[in-house]
Amino acid sequence: PQSETRVGALQTPYVPRDEAFSGVKGVTFSVKTLKSVLHTLVPNLLSVLKDDTIGFPFFTAIDTLFQEGLRMKQPGSSTSLLNSVVPRIVKLMEGEELLQFEVPEMIE
Repeated sequence: PQSETRVGALQTPYVPRDEAFSGVKGVTFSVKTLKSVLHTLVPNLLSVLKDDTIGFPFFTAIDTLFQEGLRMKQPGSSTSLLNSVVPRIVKLMEGEELLQFEVPEMIE
């Protein structure tokens, strides 16, 4: 009808109270929308940004890998604190106590 006008791009349309989203529901809807967009967008961006030099350029490179082998880092060459401390802690804790949990009390 002539009495109704379109809402501008920056104005929000009227929504009855019983049909409006609550604050939590609105945020949840926005987060799920963003998550679905990122779920679609990220793999596409990764495929575009992927380095084509990674991998084997030809099949004989794979054969060379099996014939000549692959040089790897020496186990002692790692300077990471985590790599040096964790094995020592596990060796210290060897025995019956390792990965044992307390027995739960019975619920009365």
